[in-house]
Amino acid sequence: MSIKISGEEMFRVLQGLKQNRAQAPGKEEQAGSTEKVDFSSELQQANKSSEMTQTSDPERAAKLESLKQQIGNGTYNPDMKEVASSLLDYLSKMRS
Repeated sequence: MSIKISGEEMFRVLQGLKQNRAQAPGKEEQAGSTEKVDFSSELQQANKSSEMTQTSDPERAAKLESLKQQIGNGTYNPDMKEVASSLLDYLSKMRS
């Protein structure tokens, strides 16, 4: 059986896999499981990028923390024209 996972699902699945391995390493091999999970190359790259940004740039980490606090407080107000422009650029690249 093969499962394709995309978007935020990948991060939840990866977190679950990490937790399962920490709790019971080698359990899948003992059970003789034939199930397989495939992650697209884009999602694998996104995970690598996420790991790199967490450790590499303290300025970026501070900005992200500030944004998290704004979102939590309900004071985050993004420029919607900028968001729409960025989204359109992204979507046009995806169709190419």
